[in-house]
Amino acid sequence: MDTNTLFRRGAPLFVSTLCMTATVLANEPSSEAPLAFPEQPTLAAPAAGWTYEAGEGMTFTPAEGDKSVTIGGRLMYDFAWMSADDGPKAGAVASGQNPFVDGGEVRRAWLEAKGELYDKIYFAAQYEFASTNPSVRDLYLGIHDVVGTVDAQFGQYKEPFSLNELTSSKYITFMERSMTTALSPNWSAGAMLKDVYADSHFGWGVGVFRETDSQGDTPQMKDGAYNFTGRAYWAPVHNDDATNVVHVGVAASLRNPESGTGRVRTRPENHLAPYVVDTRNGGTDVMTDGMTLYNAQVAWVGGPWSAQAEYIMSTMDGVGGAADIDSSSYYAFVSYFITGEHRPYSSKSGAFGRVKPNSNYGQGGNGAWEVAARFTNFDIDAPAAVAPLAGTVDDITLGVNWYMNQNARVMFNYVMGDLDSNTDANDGDMSMFMMRFQVDF
Repeated sequence: MDTNTLFRRGAPLFVSTLCMTATVLANEPSSEAPLAFPEQPTLAAPAAGWTYEAGEGMTFTPAEGDKSVTIGGRLMYDFAWMSADDGPKAGAVASGQNPFVDGGEVRRAWLEAKGELYDKIYFAAQYEFASTNPSVRDLYLGIHDVVGTVDAQFGQYKEPFSLNELTSSKYITFMERSMTTALSPNWSAGAMLKDVYADSHFGWGVGVFRETDSQGDTPQMKDGAYNFTGRAYWAPVHNDDATNVVHVGVAASLRNPESGTGRVRTRPENHLAPYVVDTRNGGTDVMTDGMTLYNAQVAWVGGPWSAQAEYIMSTMDGVGGAADIDSSSYYAFVSYFITGEHRPYSSKSGAFGRVKPNSNYGQGGNGAWEVAARFTNFDIDAPAAVAPLAGTVDDITLGVNWYMNQNARVMFNYVMGDLDSNTDANDGDMSMFMMRFQVDF
């Protein structure tokens, strides 16, 4: 019998004999005190499996505990009742749009996933089903601490620019973001570096991007069509529970459009309304070889009160001696929680997050109630011969939000708009009442 076979057969017998001997010795009476070994702490098994956290979604964590994936989604259904003077109606019809007709729509229907892998890697994926052309939203991979504490992020995501745009649609105070969003960069493909200094509540992000279509692909129309965008923000006032916060920030973007053309347009603050100002002339976009954007942002939270304001300026460079087209927009709003909650601010993202009612509707409470008012100005400064539909829009939006719990809310908005167009026949007032039913998980 060889040595290996002898070992395989003998080892189990040896171990069994050793265990029996130890048991006999342990049970045999002794006049001496037994040897005292330090008691070993019982280690809890790592949490594993599926868990649910309200407002975050379903999270799966394996036994190793160094990776996880969270699955969630959002659904928003809107209704709108609209009226307008003959001028804005005529301009909408001439542009081939609805003349302020009442309606409803699935505003957003998203499925999304995000996760962490082995402490260093994070990712996110979002898909939008509500539009007639389902599209990719966030789709990126990131690496923590590539240089010191600086993270790197690659893929498609929102460029680091506007506070208004970077606050998730799940958490915005009004049904629609202000008209400034028409000047703000949105989802693009690119690479970004970013960092947050938690102790000082300061953060920044800077990246290079290319325009993408609804499926996250770049148009590939010309070389060198890169956009450079960066943002820095600071919360000089920030107490532990974020009930007293001051946020300030600045951002800029240098843009080289893939198509060699540019277009600026906006609706009043109602997604079911038609566009009312536009730089397009007779179906033709403005020829441009570059655009510059500048942004300033400020926000304040004082218990149940909050205020927020932004300004964005855009210059579309003319081509072949054509004049530049300047556009600008600003908004300011104030909100108040009747039931005492506050708008939660995150210095990690430099944006606002999920409202958590003090009591849930149907569980002994009435949820959270918030009232808000906003003024927005949007102006396209262009000669009538270049952009006959350019002009100025002023909006006043009044809002009431009922947060039944942290996952569901009902929103009511009333928008009063005033249009002063380059085409005087399109001038006039607009009035819109909207409702939204929202749930996310």
